[in-house]
Amino acid sequence: MVAAGSLGNIGDDRAVPILKDRLQNESDAKVRIAIVGSLGLLKDPAAVPVVEAILKNNAEPPLAREEAANALGKMGGVQARDA
Repeated sequence: MVAAGSLGNIGDDRAVPILKDRLQNESDAKVRIAIVGSLGLLKDPAAVPVVEAILKNNAEPPLAREEAANALGKMGGVQARDA
């Protein structure tokens, strides 16, 4: 979980594909929330679809959906705004 959060703080866009893949395959809610937060910090438009999927999935924990909304706000852009 710490590693997932640290990748966003480092700010290296090379982490985006790794984080996206991990998000789609991770079952631990706390780790998923950390990954979504990191993707928001990285602000890469390529991450919008996977973060949007978290936001729109009612089966996700409320904290995960809240973090997804925050991440999309940080990402900005039309694609994130329309999510």
